[in-house]
Amino acid sequence: MRDPEFYEASCRVLYAIGLGIILSLYALKAALFRRESSPRRMLVWFLAAVALAVPITWLISPDWNNRDVARISNWVGTPIMVLTVPCLSFFFDYANGRRSKGRWYIRIPLEVLVGVPGWVFGWALIELFVFGWIYI
Repeated sequence: MRDPEFYEASCRVLYAIGLGIILSLYALKAALFRRESSPRRMLVWFLAAVALAVPITWLISPDWNNRDVARISNWVGTPIMVLTVPCLSFFFDYANGRRSKGRWYIRIPLEVLVGVPGWVFGWALIELFVFGWIYI
């Protein structure tokens, strides 16, 4: 039997690492938009970082031993949960070019503080009610 306090503490650490991944992708995005002149190289660098982040999200998923969570939720759901908001933000700015960079000081905190938690909660509901990857 697992110790519930240890499980909760380890989940907090894993969620903090997930937040670190998200913030790292935002930092990379800012650096790329500031320093990289080639849109193609900018896209390749960001996609390489996302490809590197996918296995890390597999490692930080706290539900590998949870019998109420399907394995596909760890393999597919966790990367979607962690990487969707930073990827959408990057592709929005990439599609608009450097024009949208002016409001980053407002938009990025809103994305991280409101968008990420909202997406995580919404994705959990999708996994539960639409895909059935989480059992109650």
